[in-house]
Formats: sequence, C-alpha cells, structure tokens
Amino acid sequence: MLAPFYSVDVANTGVEVLRMCNEKGYDGLIIDVEFGPGMSGLEVASVLRGQNKTLRILVFSATDYSSAVRQQVVDLGGIFCEKPLSLEFVRSALE
Repeated sequence: MLAPFYSVDVANTGVEVLRMCNEKGYDGLIIDVEFGPGMSGLEVASVLRGQNKTLRILVFSATDYSSAVRQQVVDLGGIFCEKPLSLEFVRSALE
C-alpha cells in the first residue's frame, strides 16, 4: 500500500523495531496496538518517542479501544486510527 510512496521496512517483534530504528533512523512508524510478541505497539512507540521527539507515530488497531488507550497514543504525540487504514489517511498522518 505504501511502497510506491515511501521506503517501507517490516519488523516482526518490538525488539526488532527498536534495533531497526536505532540503525536506520526512520521518519515515521506505523504499528498495531497489539504488535508482538513481547512488546505491545504502545510500548514500542513509547520507547521510540523517548529517543526521537520528532518521529511521526501512527498506531492502529482492528479493536475498538477505550478512550484511555487512545489518549495514551495522543500523549505520545501519535495518531490513533482503526482498521481498515486508507492510503489517504496514512499519507496525511505521515506528512
């Protein structure tokens, strides 16, 4: 979906995301709340926000999460959205 517009890498664990971000220095992160195994998407986003205050963070989920979870994303300076994601929404969130 994003590959024609952005350089996209994929990770399977939170530890892998953190390693990749430390090695490559990304501009944006798109992650599922229930990303795993090991670390949740919110945990990964929180660690990365502590390392990079300008990182664009988009957290998504197919589950309708409580306002508390949504607020955690906002407090991280991120954007929460429910699946399905539209290309237009993702592009505007990453701009």
